[in-house]
Amino acid sequence: QFCRGAACASASGLALACRCASHEFAAGAMPGLLEAMDAAVASAEKGEDFGPPSMPPLAPPPATGPGAKPIDYKEVQQWLLQLPLDEEALGLMREQVVMETSFCIGRRRRATDVRGLDRSLWREKDFVLSLSATKCNLGEDIHIRMLRTAYCELTRSSSCPDYGSHWEAIGFQSADPCSDLNRSGGLLNVVHFFYFFSHYPETTRAAAELARDRQQNFPLACISINVTDIVIRSLLAGRLSKLCNSAQHGVLESTCQLHAGAMCHFVSRWRSLSRTIRDSEAALSEVRHLASRNPARLLDALQPSR
Repeated sequence: QFCRGAACASASGLALACRCASHEFAAGAMPGLLEAMDAAVASAEKGEDFGPPSMPPLAPPPATGPGAKPIDYKEVQQWLLQLPLDEEALGLMREQVVMETSFCIGRRRRATDVRGLDRSLWREKDFVLSLSATKCNLGEDIHIRMLRTAYCELTRSSSCPDYGSHWEAIGFQSADPCSDLNRSGGLLNVVHFFYFFSHYPETTRAAAELARDRQQNFPLACISINVTDIVIRSLLAGRLSKLCNSAQHGVLESTCQLHAGAMCHFVSRWRSLSRTIRDSEAALSEVRHLASRNPARLLDALQPSR
């Protein structure tokens, strides 16, 4: 499965979140239920054989409370500015040592060290890594509002419960989106996807429509999670240092833009080459190669996309 592929490769792969199911009668479902019962009674009075009455699908309960309020990226930015670093998670990441080879010479470095990144950007880099190590939690107001706002806009729905099969409409693989998001990338997955949706809404809507196409369907949210994993790996490998050093907007914004560019590239190639689900690994390999060798080309994909 798409999201599991990213988790297996991630150093901070996380356990599956527990699936939560809640079954409640919605007021709108009751008339249909009564009609089904009336039909069964009428059949019985005629002496007809009948089975249990067919239940109409239950409408999901509407979301209520603070988490039901839509959110925009400006509010998300203000929230991000107030978030502290997760020093415990960063400490665990710093303890990891990776081996890399350059000109046939093997070198050891801490997993959080980024070759070529300006020292003034190290704290911003640590903030991005902290987001990737933070679990998405549907009980957190901003977390669920980002997900719910994107879902309602992309599906033209007015209701989005915390849990349910409706999440599959935008490419999650279970009733709990956190079970996909927290395998690899955590909260950074949500921020990247919401940035893409907020800054390139028409492109994101077109991607969602293509993702639901009968022939060319693909799991949009899980592709986004894979792309976030590619971006983080490229950052840690020093492939994005030049891009981040020359940017005026910081490391997080640079990773958000690269993620958005990679998504635009993925969707454009998926459509133009008439790709299907069988081509998913080849499509992700293209993004992986460009992020490693020529990330500026992925940014070029953003130019006509606003």
